Amino acid sequence: MFTRVYETTVEAPVEKVWELHSRVDALKVLTPPDTQLHVVSKDLSVRDGVLHEMVFKKMGMKMTWKARISDVRAPYGFTDTAERAPFAYWQHKHEFIPSENGTIVRDTITYKPLGWFLAGLVNEVLIKEDLDKLFAYRQRTMHELLESEPVVINEDLIH
Repeated sequence: MFTRVYETTVEAPVEKVWELHSRVDALKVLTPPDTQLHVVSKDLSVRDGVLHEMVFKKMGMKMTWKARISDVRAPYGFTDTAERAPFAYWQHKHEFIPSENGTIVRDTITYKPLGWFLAGLVNEVLIKEDLDKLFAYRQRTMHELLESEPVVINEDLIH
């Protein structure tokens, strides 16, 4: 098993961070466009027991990912554990921790690559760098979405 922890502080209240992460369709925004993610699930809520199903393309291959939501503690986080994925094991713990500067967003990924005795090599060659890039993209996107002011339209100026 391997564990990677990604953490960033966004200048936004924990409720705003929860609002973004508590919808599975937000994954489309938080996933790099070249991954071509498609959410199959009809129930897009983040609540205990819900199964989220997604299809995506990686390295030219179409893959299905099914993750079960658990340990929902709105607005402070939740866990998703893969029931079907290109990993022998995958668990993603999302934590949203209020701080004086906003919210600390901590993602803890515990995973086991396919490949049994080659899992360490597969992790070093294929997975670690890809995960680092994915979470760097997610963090940049979170900062852009959560730290910007929403556009307000002055209805009085529209004729």
